[in-house]
This record gives sequence, structure tokens and C-alpha cells, in this order.
Amino acid sequence: MSDSPGQAIRHLRARRDEQRLDETRREHDEAEPAPPPAPMAPPAGGTISPERDTAGTLARLKRAKRGNLDQEKPDDPR
Repeated sequence: MSDSPGQAIRHLRARRDEQRLDETRREHDEAEPAPPPAPMAPPAGGTISPERDTAGTLARLKRAKRGNLDQEKPDDPR
């Protein structure tokens, strides 16, 4: 039993589509993975956690907020 010309054409088109799909999958698998997302920058004027506080930065920021930046300690009467 032989295929009709229409069936043969459909078969060839289906085969071509499968090959294209396989090629696309192969290209996708071989592609380099996307780089990891960049770390988010801290918000402008954000807070500093005490664990990351170096040399009293957190204390200076708190004093600046209260308006007594020139004082070494907040309770220092100058």
C-alpha cells in the first residue's frame, strides 16, 4: 500500500518540523546560562545593622539624626 502524495508531503513537513524543534532544543541546551542577578544595592539613606557597624558608624548616624553630630557621645554635655 503506497502513500498518497498529500500524505507524503504531510509526513515530510512533520519530519522537518521535528528536526527544527530538535535543533532549537539543542541550541538552547548548549547556550551559556544567564549570569546570576546582581546583588541589590542598599537603599539610599538606609539603616546599618549593628552587625555591620564599623567604627561607630551607626552611632554617628543616630547622632546626626538628632542634630548633635559634634558630640562624641549623645549624653556628653558640651
